[in-house]
Amino acid sequence: MIFENLYYLFTKLSSNSFIVNSIDLKGDVYDQGKTHAMLLLEGQFESFKFPIKFKHVSGKRHCDLVGTGWGVLFLISDRMKLILEENNLTGWKSFPVDIFDETGDKIQNLYHGFSIVGRSGSIDYKKSEVIERRLVSTGPLCKYYKGVYPDMDSWDGSDFFLPQNHWGIVITERVKKILTNHKLANIEFSNLADLEVGVETIL
Repeated sequence: MIFENLYYLFTKLSSNSFIVNSIDLKGDVYDQGKTHAMLLLEGQFESFKFPIKFKHVSGKRHCDLVGTGWGVLFLISDRMKLILEENNLTGWKSFPVDIFDETGDKIQNLYHGFSIVGRSGSIDYKKSEVIERRLVSTGPLCKYYKGVYPDMDSWDGSDFFLPQNHWGIVITERVKKILTNHKLANIEFSNLADLEVGVETIL
């Protein structure tokens, strides 16, 4: 696997896309310094009672990948779930959710929680190029790592995976092609080789 064939998966920022916020999940830190959203993303279900409840907060266009108010956690549509299953894509599983409207009435369930159970080694920023640029023309030069490189020696071969101690969803070229060919809505991809991360943000 070469890094030019790996991508982050996330939602588009669209004002008319269906978006929910969690009712049950809290921002407190729990097991191993992780929030509820992180544990769900990782597929660690032991401490949860399902279905997880969400409330619709904005947007009317039902999409295939839905934001939840937690940057690391998404819902997927029935259609997307079926496509992942039919193409035998690996490294993911779903969990049951309930979604309610602004008045508290339950919305017909079109979505599932999305967890990533594939894994790789941690990201090695020593492999990244260090670049400098200004956020604004009059601002100071800031340093960035260009390229995000997970340790693939310990990659389990899954189509969807999380690098160790990292909560960005990484997918293979095969996943990108399948999702693109099916024209799934509200999905974006970023090539890991092109990503820039502020040096000062990495401890």
